Amino acid sequence: MKYFILLKQQQEKSGQKETKYDKQLANRIQAVKKEFELLANEKEIALKKIAILSGKNLDQSIYDIIDLDKKPYNEKFLLFATRYKQYHNMITYIAENMKEARLQELQTKLMPLIQRANGILSQLQQGQEVSINQIITAEMPPLTRETVLGIDENTFNQKLKTLFLLVQEVLEKENKFKEFSRNAKKTKENNWPVYSQFKIKQYQALFKYLNTIDQTITPLPIIEVKEEKRNLVLEDSEVDFQDMIIKFKKLTGVPKGKYSLSYSFELNKQIISDDVEWCNENLEWNYLKKFSRGSDIKQLDNQIHTRTINVNIFKKGTLFGQDEYGRISIPLLDLATKSSINKTIQVQHKKDTFDLHFEVKLRICTEIFTPISIRSIIIIKQYQPFEVNNDLQIFLDSKIPEKYRIQANQTQKSQKQEQKQQDQFGDNIVPKLQYLTRDDTSKSYAIFNNLQDSMIPEGLTKQEVLFPEDFKITFCSSYINQMQDILKELSKYYTSIGKFQDRKFANTQIEEAMGQMFHLETLPSKVESGQVTLNQIYTYYCDAIVKDRLRIELYIKLGLYDWASFCLARRQLLVQDMIDNEWEIEDVKEIDIKSIIQKIKNTQNKGEELKKIMAYIKPQITFLKRGGEFREAAILAQLTEEMLPQGLTMKQALNPEDLDYNYCMSYLEKMTDEQAKAQAFFAKNGLKEEKTKAKALQENAFKCFYGLRNKMQSGQLDVEEITDFYNDGIVKDRLRIQLYMRLKLYEWVGFCLEKRKIYIQDMKENDFQIKDVENIDLAKCI
Repeated sequence: MKYFILLKQQQEKSGQKETKYDKQLANRIQAVKKEFELLANEKEIALKKIAILSGKNLDQSIYDIIDLDKKPYNEKFLLFATRYKQYHNMITYIAENMKEARLQELQTKLMPLIQRANGILSQLQQGQEVSINQIITAEMPPLTRETVLGIDENTFNQKLKTLFLLVQEVLEKENKFKEFSRNAKKTKENNWPVYSQFKIKQYQALFKYLNTIDQTITPLPIIEVKEEKRNLVLEDSEVDFQDMIIKFKKLTGVPKGKYSLSYSFELNKQIISDDVEWCNENLEWNYLKKFSRGSDIKQLDNQIHTRTINVNIFKKGTLFGQDEYGRISIPLLDLATKSSINKTIQVQHKKDTFDLHFEVKLRICTEIFTPISIRSIIIIKQYQPFEVNNDLQIFLDSKIPEKYRIQANQTQKSQKQEQKQQDQFGDNIVPKLQYLTRDDTSKSYAIFNNLQDSMIPEGLTKQEVLFPEDFKITFCSSYINQMQDILKELSKYYTSIGKFQDRKFANTQIEEAMGQMFHLETLPSKVESGQVTLNQIYTYYCDAIVKDRLRIELYIKLGLYDWASFCLARRQLLVQDMIDNEWEIEDVKEIDIKSIIQKIKNTQNKGEELKKIMAYIKPQITFLKRGGEFREAAILAQLTEEMLPQGLTMKQALNPEDLDYNYCMSYLEKMTDEQAKAQAFFAKNGLKEEKTKAKALQENAFKCFYGLRNKMQSGQLDVEEITDFYNDGIVKDRLRIQLYMRLKLYEWVGFCLEKRKIYIQDMKENDFQIKDVENIDLAKCI
């Protein structure tokens, strides 16, 4: 802009006359000045204009900070209180998960900042005028992963990629080891396939966990990489314990001809020797010989690996002579750690070499085990994702001054008034046959597009909900006659306004109704001939009446009152037909629309109550407070045996951690971490008794964890016992959740929900049969 202004000033000084170009320049200067004025005085409008011109969406936080102090108090308070809570959540998260690494930052920067912000929040609560622009823009900007984790995005992504590659590497190697160890003998000390499967599950879970990290704000897990020494007893079940098998297979790299060999070696302190006959034309032998290593298993010669087999190879000469073609000593050292040697060995013949193919087999290697070195990952710690808005609504409800809640109350009042109007409309549902609209502008179109199978009552299919007319199957002629008249008039109406698609659908229904009417006219003769039985007709009426009751309840619940009116009218016609024919009606009770609406309202009220409760229920494994002056202690003190659901003991109700014995590795890992946090929390608050309990729980978790790992390694796990443990735990947690909901112990509910979820996931991964997999409806527990 300055360039344009300077150019204009120079022209004025030099006395040059204005040209067409000069006028355009002057206009441009004025336009640029106006843009600057707009940017200075109306920042929000200007930024939005820039966003439109650039074709980019600017972060909403940019608008939030523009002239924030001039905005209405409630908007200003809401933004600052929200940002304060988000930063408070971050500081709490850092203190719990990264305290040692970021102690200096906490002490010198974050804690003083949140204390100062708390002072400003108090002033705002008291209605004082205080500026928040500086602290929001410069000191408390929107939280990012870099801010929370203290690591820049590029470094984080690079480390995450390295972790992915590492986990992928160890997972591939563990899968290969698992296949290799299938041939290993199971011993009291080790059951390697089971142990390897456990490691594979761990790595798969870690891989899945790493996949979620990129979508959340979560620190990278702490792991340790080490080389594990695993001793396998490799067993060849095709060989008897006392035997040693020697095979000579073929020669390669020699001229065609006839070859034989002789060999000798030491076994049981004796020299054993044998001859191998001439090979065939393909230079192959079919030679196999068994040698006994001892009279019984206890007296086997276990020094085979220290010996050699001395081999002389001969080539058939002229007439009946034979010439020595080569000799070789074959070392058997590999039999110390392997049950077989199957390879080729080079033999010298003058200046050339050729290959001898052979195999030596034992049942088990002589050194008892085969040492295998494999790279392994030990997971030291994994983290829960950071939830920026954790308990935000609860915090805002507790902080916002009462007088500024008027607007929110008015909104709720408006919603209640709207609901009341809907209920009144529902009260006035009257029986009326009518055309049911389904075009994309109708209410039913939007509702049915979002209709879930779980919403459809038992006894109805989705097709029966979407198309209740039943023209093709009905036996009710009065219903067909009335609907035909309605549809014909409707078809004419759609033609007159040019809605040909709707007319086409109406005509299709007319054709279906006319077809069924023709069928009903011939019904008497079909009944006489036995093509249709009276029992079939009676069954249709009974089923149709029941289905219309179900439809009416569903349509009222969905707000489709005209559809409910339709089914109510049709149901009356069906009932009247049965009365006229003196048939017994199973579902003759009148439908009470008001009671249906009241039932729906009660369900909705429960839903609203559940929404409020769910703000306090957070499914997570955490330490539970149960003593001292905590609210939970007073509630649990009042608990009696009569209050317990059947199947739950008092001990199980008071101790949901289930750490007497436990087979769930992932749950035990989390519990050891949580009880460590519990000890620190209780120590800080001077609760010695609670700290002692937390320490005992942590020790129990450790015992269960290492006991389970030892059982896995030794192959002592009983699958049936583990399955029973999981199923029993899942059922017990369902009962606990029902009890804790009644007692309003919402943190305990969240604990049991998460534990139950972990158990079910473990069972699915191990292909265990789950008896109680159904989700828990918390609304039924209120």
